[in-house]
Amino acid sequence: MSFGQGINRGRYFRLMALSSIDAFGSIPLATYVMVNRAKTGLVPWKSWADTHRHYSHILQIPASVWKNEPGDVHGLEMFRWVIVACAFVIFAFFGFGDEAYKHYHLAYTSIARRIGYSTSSGTLHDSSHGYAI
Repeated sequence: MSFGQGINRGRYFRLMALSSIDAFGSIPLATYVMVNRAKTGLVPWKSWADTHRHYSHILQIPASVWKNEPGDVHGLEMFRWVIVACAFVIFAFFGFGDEAYKHYHLAYTSIARRIGYSTSSGTLHDSSHGYAI
């Protein structure tokens, strides 16, 4: 299999797996949202002026009000936690790759040198950035 410059087999398969998870996760979620919005009733579109009438206005609704609506609670909490889950999935795919480990090692050695820690011997030495032991 021939890959372009900068992509190897591992990156390709991680990207394909992430794309598959995105597709299989987005389609059911989008269907759920569309069905729930259709159940509550659709409002006919009037104009762009009407659509953007209160565009910069932010509604502030007390939790005691929105927590009394099970649909609102479910939707808000799902929206809140789906973002966190997506972050973990993306990190799982790209945070454990070979190139990520190389960057982690570079960051570790850079920080270790700044505080006076020798990464080769595993000891602290006297420097202008660290303490002598």
